[in-house]
Parts: sequence; structure tokens; C-alpha cells
Amino acid sequence: MNNNPVTFNLSDVDRLWLSTIGLEREGIRLQPNGRISDRSHPIEWGNRTFHPYLQTDFAECQLELITPPL
Repeated sequence: MNNNPVTFNLSDVDRLWLSTIGLEREGIRLQPNGRISDRSHPIEWGNRTFHPYLQTDFAECQLELITPPL
């Protein structure tokens, strides 16, 4: 018995070509010695709250790169 519902069928492929996809990549900023960075968000990257592509999540050291859906 299969309790997992099918969420994708081959017949859905045509509709995927019409969809838009945005990507999100998260990473942790590290110090040269390998420890998690305790420095503030680099000013050269712009304001982390309003930057369209570079943001931080719940921690200052966690960097998110977010692309618009295209």
C-alpha cells in the first residue's frame, strides 16, 4: 500500500516550461580560522534588510542569496 500521494506526473512537464523559478542559497560566513564569523554584515554588500539579493536569515553570520523568479 502506497501512502504517498503522487505530486508530479509526466503529463505536468509541459506546464513546468511555463513556470518561474527563484533560487535561494544559504551559507555561513566563517573567519579565516574556520570559526563562525561574529562580524557585522559587510557594509559593501549594502543594507541587509533591503538588499534585493543578499540577506541574512535568523543570524548575522548566515548569508542568503535570493534570486527573483524568472
